[in-house]
Amino acid sequence: MKAGAPAKRGSCHMFRHTAATLMLDGGADVRYVAEMLGYQKLETTMIYTRVSLTKLSAVHAACHPAEASRTVSP
Repeated sequence: MKAGAPAKRGSCHMFRHTAATLMLDGGADVRYVAEMLGYQKLETTMIYTRVSLTKLSAVHAACHPAEASRTVSP
């Protein structure tokens, strides 16, 4: 292995997928991410992105009725 080379192998696809996911996690609008990736349909963009467990947990805690009843004190 050459000095300065990444420890793991990657691909252009992995880079695109990771960049899109990080942008969405950071609050970017999915339409802007689609534009950046060069897609015309949002459905195509959704294939290359995923919801992080951290983001999913935060949305669940903020929106699910069972979570709301846990945070309300009598």
